[in-house]
Amino acid sequence: MVNRRCIVMALTAFLMVSSISFSRAEETAPQREQNHPEQSGPSGGAVAAAVIADFFYIPGKVGVCITSSALYTIGMALTGGMIYREAGDFVHDSCGGTWVLTGEDFMGAEDKT
Repeated sequence: MVNRRCIVMALTAFLMVSSISFSRAEETAPQREQNHPEQSGPSGGAVAAAVIADFFYIPGKVGVCITSSALYTIGMALTGGMIYREAGDFVHDSCGGTWVLTGEDFMGAEDKT
């Protein structure tokens, strides 16, 4: 029962976030065309691919970040804080960067120019 609730809550949150990103993209698209008519944004397929990829990418990124944080804690405990800089870089590298993929991430090099 609890497992089913978690799945329903996760899907609801995912749908809410994805609908917000679509509505924001629709609002800004006419402004982009007025300013730069020769440049086009990501296609609908690229945006759909980004939404589907985010469904797997974000939980994977969370798992990597949590695992690196746990290893950071273990490393700091075992060494008495002697590897602070290396352990901090390890966590920063695994938890930093892009957390949400966009349609522009799925555009080819010829589409970006």
